[in-house]
Amino acid sequence: MPTYHRSQRLRLVGTGPKVEQLQEGRFRLTFTCTATNPKEAWMNGNKDQIMTAYGTLQSAQKNIAGIDPRTDEAYSDMVLFKTEANPSERDLIITLVYETATDTFVKAKDDRVLVGSNQLQTVERVTVAKTGTALPSVTIGTTSIVVNSVTCVLTSRKVEENDAYILLIETYSQTGIISVSPVMNRVYNSVPMYQYRTLVASAEVIDTASAIQDPNGNNIQANAVFFEPSINHSSSPTVITQNVLNTSTDLSVADSSVLISSHDDLYNFLYPGVVRLDSRFFGRHDDNEGFNRIDIKTTKESYPTTTKVRCNVYNFIQRSNDIADTDFTYDGASGLWSPNSWATVDANIIKSYESYIQEPNFTSNVYTGYRINGSSIRGTLARFSYGFSGDYQNPILFYNGVNYGYDSYGYSYEIKITQPGPPDPIGRKWCLGVDIQPAFRDSNGNTYYNKQIIVTERIPTLKRGQVTYS
Repeated sequence: MPTYHRSQRLRLVGTGPKVEQLQEGRFRLTFTCTATNPKEAWMNGNKDQIMTAYGTLQSAQKNIAGIDPRTDEAYSDMVLFKTEANPSERDLIITLVYETATDTFVKAKDDRVLVGSNQLQTVERVTVAKTGTALPSVTIGTTSIVVNSVTCVLTSRKVEENDAYILLIETYSQTGIISVSPVMNRVYNSVPMYQYRTLVASAEVIDTASAIQDPNGNNIQANAVFFEPSINHSSSPTVITQNVLNTSTDLSVADSSVLISSHDDLYNFLYPGVVRLDSRFFGRHDDNEGFNRIDIKTTKESYPTTTKVRCNVYNFIQRSNDIADTDFTYDGASGLWSPNSWATVDANIIKSYESYIQEPNFTSNVYTGYRINGSSIRGTLARFSYGFSGDYQNPILFYNGVNYGYDSYGYSYEIKITQPGPPDPIGRKWCLGVDIQPAFRDSNGNTYYNKQIIVTERIPTLKRGQVTYS
């Protein structure tokens, strides 16, 4: 006597279905049947005789010629997942596949566990529930599971749904460091900077839980600065790249900074020319009055010269964008070398005649590019007699080759250095400049600045316009 499945139009082949035991107490039943009307059952008007809606229970009667299951035949929550009809030489073979599906998501198969070359574990978990079941509430990057005593965090989720079931495919990854390497060695040669590539969480988050290490296996400094991370969402699991400045200095303290690098270089330096101011008395000498003739002049001893000198270049990282006065005296520098005033000499000469008539003369000379040696000169000159005949010697004053006349009864004069110009740079260090620029932002959005200070070595003397380094 033939056995039928859900309908007298579906005759069961063999003694029963294929039975498979799945995960979490689930089963799969595969029924193989033949159509009682194989030549016409496949037609559109008759297809309901052999086809059944997905998601219907194994125990449910079909609408056409339906029958109830036999006693103890039906499995609980057994839902139709798949139906297909295949013709044979004489029959139409109908295959119906059922699986257990409840309103709770359970594993559809064993977890797929992978351990990469970085020794980090990734778990793919597939769960299933019947259609209409609400998806579990999870948060990517937060929800976690423990597999093989290792905590893994949800990194991706995929949902496949049809009329019968919902398949939930989730990937969980172990939080950890993929790689760490030093970066920008030339820029950060005093304080190292490392680049960390991590899965799921940033290096800073991992460090908060347990101190991360540098490439040499040493814990990074407590005051290390974590840069703003870069997140690659196109990869699965998410890869996060974060640079870390491994400094022991607490840069959150006001006015703090850390030297990150230094190197030597050559920079242009202006040697100012030198002007000398001096004087010479000449003529007859009177025991009471002394000499009454003077030659005052400025002489250019050397000319302005620009040449390259050795310098030390220092780079700092700091939170402040200010340039401090102490920056110009860093590393023993005498100050900022940026001359903006030059040797200036004012000459005030007053010529006296008989009856106290006076004729003032004033001149001012600026020697651009020069500094001056010498001191201000002031004094008076008077006519005096000599010999027994009562002859007179008139005073004479020359200033820079100009004779201010022989017919004077006397002079008062002041040759005043009003601006000496820049100091003599030789033998001292000088700051050639301070520059400050934004460098990076940390993970909290704070901006850090790179400050560069350029300091010369001690300025050597020039010989025939050439620098003389020993």
